[in-house]
Amino acid sequence: MHDTLGASASSDDCPRAPASGVIVTAHKYQQFRNFARAPALDGERRFAEGLRATGLFDDLCALGPYTVLAPVDDAFDAMPWPFASLLGHPDLVEARFDVFEHHVIPGVVDPRDGASIRATLHGSMVAFRDGVILARGGAARVLASRPFDNGVVHVIDRVLLPVDPESYGVADDVSVVTRRG
Repeated sequence: MHDTLGASASSDDCPRAPASGVIVTAHKYQQFRNFARAPALDGERRFAEGLRATGLFDDLCALGPYTVLAPVDDAFDAMPWPFASLLGHPDLVEARFDVFEHHVIPGVVDPRDGASIRATLHGSMVAFRDGVILARGGAARVLASRPFDNGVVHVIDRVLLPVDPESYGVADDVSVVTRRG
């Protein structure tokens, strides 16, 4: 079960109204809409697409602050599944949420501020140290950082997996996916 904070996104734009009881300025909505569509983010379009596919994009627009670890597009080529399958295959729903929730951290973290360990929305832990992010599934270098009103985006050089991909029971052919119980 995944405890995302909002409903799934149905468009490229952030929602017009915040969730019940949440007060947010329109400027904050614009900041993450800019994150997903800004030309300056040439290499992170797949990540933004994944945020929308999981509904996390809406949450990042309305709530926060968050630290977002945005892998460059090329990093998704090293995933155990094709990117299109990760976003659309019905048997990869759990993997889809796990991967994208693992790249969002409540609060703002500066990866250069010594050693820091934080929990992701997935519930897994990541450590920050000297511009490197360490996670159960490996390490990633921070290539760039961009502050936004409701958080910061750290562009990273690889996708960090929260669990062993084999735990999802994915065969070599993603059309043959089994869930291990």
